[in-house]
Amino acid sequence: MNIFSILSALRGLAIGFFSPIWIIHLNDQGFDLLAIGILGTVFEVARLLFEIPTGTFADNNGVRRSIMLSYIFSMATWLIFPFIGITWVCVIAMIIWALAEALISGAFETWMSQVTPKEEFSKRLMRNAQVLIASIILTSLLSGHIYKFNSMLPFIFVALIYAIMLAIILIYLKSDQQIIKNQKKNTPKESFIEITGKSFQIVFKHRRILNVVLAGFFAALSYDVIMRYWQPYLIQIGNSKEFLGYVMAIAGVLAFILLHFTAKAHKIIEKNTLLSLIMVESISILMIFSTAFGLKAIGLVAISFLLSVEDIRNPIVNGYLNKFFPDSYKATLFSVNSVTGAAGEILSGIIFGLIAVKFGIIATFIVAAIFLIPSILLYYNTAQNTDINYSEKRDNMTFKS
Repeated sequence: MNIFSILSALRGLAIGFFSPIWIIHLNDQGFDLLAIGILGTVFEVARLLFEIPTGTFADNNGVRRSIMLSYIFSMATWLIFPFIGITWVCVIAMIIWALAEALISGAFETWMSQVTPKEEFSKRLMRNAQVLIASIILTSLLSGHIYKFNSMLPFIFVALIYAIMLAIILIYLKSDQQIIKNQKKNTPKESFIEITGKSFQIVFKHRRILNVVLAGFFAALSYDVIMRYWQPYLIQIGNSKEFLGYVMAIAGVLAFILLHFTAKAHKIIEKNTLLSLIMVESISILMIFSTAFGLKAIGLVAISFLLSVEDIRNPIVNGYLNKFFPDSYKATLFSVNSVTGAAGEILSGIIFGLIAVKFGIIATFIVAAIFLIPSILLYYNTAQNTDINYSEKRDNMTFKS
């Protein structure tokens, strides 16, 4: 088992513990749907502000150090989380969590790309996601029961898992010092402004990159609604809090199966990436409408699919973008992609928080489905403009100092 699989397995255990219950915990602490939406917006605004600086930090100081800091701040987040009944404490937890996510966003993928052939990168991402999901399934089945027994325990377990991950990355860093020194010799440092400016220039100069990044904005806007309100929705239609863990586990199993097939078909997906993304978003629209208008059983199946869909589309998107990102700015460029997603999630918290309070969760889901249509149109437009051979131009996306 390689270092990526070990860290992904542990991270999956942590996510499985907190993901099914953290919004319910906010609700139990007295935060209503609008407040939860605003807190989510605080998280995304902070993440938006942190994304580019942490990306340039990773490019200049090494992705492994960025990941190490992410684990430290993740541990701090979940140690604070049991005490978020006070609003300002909750806001601090959200900001620290955002910093942790920004530090690992793009850094983990960049590290993986450094040791993986380009043609195998998306497949490696999918296989790694399978390990993550298998671990999520294990702990998500227990999460609701542990939370019912003691509301603090799941968050304490999460903090302990991140402490173990920190110990592993420190050991790995110690044994990896020579590689890091060689990378520093071969890669001269640039300022934050230089790296940021050149990264944005790459994005705006190449239509394929720009369209896929913009499509991610609308996808984030829509999928964030599901992630934010699936728990209150299932409670609203008569399910218990303990049942939420089982839904997360079902979503994990579904994602694991779908990732298995997409990894098997990665060569076909590599040749038809944009068509694959159009299919994913189209199916998601159908699932969201099924959730809004379907029977209770249909809603459960649809929610399970929607919880798994980002695990399917993210490796496809990152594998596609990795073809066009030069190595010297890769972490920052992945962060730029994440920034557009964070911006979408910020607007999602404001727009859909108001819709949820005024019109209910079902109406919120319907509007979210409509916002996926621009993503499909952007992928289609990109597929129609394939006259430039970007794979040949990728290595020319560099700049003179």
